[in-house]
Amino acid sequence: LNIGVRMRNLWHQAKWVFTLCMLGAVGIFAAQNTAQLDLDFLIWSFQSRRFVVLAATLGIGLLIGWLFGRSRSNN
Repeated sequence: LNIGVRMRNLWHQAKWVFTLCMLGAVGIFAAQNTAQLDLDFLIWSFQSRRFVVLAATLGIGLLIGWLFGRSRSNN
C-alpha cells in the first residue's frame, strides 16, 4: 500500500471512532434527561420524554448528514 491509501484508511477509521464516541456521549446525555416535555409545532401539540426528542433530533441530523455527505462524495 502506498502512504496515501494508508492515510486515507487511518482518517476513515478515526472518523468512525469519533462518531462512535459522540454517539456514546449523546446516548449518555439522553439517558440522563428523562424529563417530560410539552412540544408545540405548528398546529400539533404533544408530550414526550426529553431523550426521545434528543434521539429523534440526532437521527434526523445523521440522516441529513449521510444524505448530503453521500451525494458530495459521489461527485
